[in-house]
Amino acid sequence: MPTVTIFGNSDDLTAAVADEVVALGSSAHLVLVPTGWITSGNRAVIMLDTVAGRSAVEALCELDDLVVEIVGLSAAPPEGDVARWCDGCDLRHHLTLLAIDPADTAQAAEVAASVLRAA
Repeated sequence: MPTVTIFGNSDDLTAAVADEVVALGSSAHLVLVPTGWITSGNRAVIMLDTVAGRSAVEALCELDDLVVEIVGLSAAPPEGDVARWCDGCDLRHHLTLLAIDPADTAQAAEVAASVLRAA
């Protein structure tokens, strides 16, 4: 598996997703600040409830020549600009949007990594 870019926070959920990705044999590249999209990546987990995740979403919307495998994690259904992006995202990218319980980091991380493994 290639490197998986994880856009999130410095929290237990982001750490658990990174650990699960590494356990599956990939390397994890953590992006914890709002830097936009990292153009070298084509597989990502985006925590949609984070500043880094929203920044990645906004930047990815502007890239027409890139196809990405994405797992989007959110505690609640996406709203506003993020919701509009998610609605149109499947036209260009391979998006799996998962509603998660932020308190159950292990399960959320396992599911996210499983989706990437199956993609």
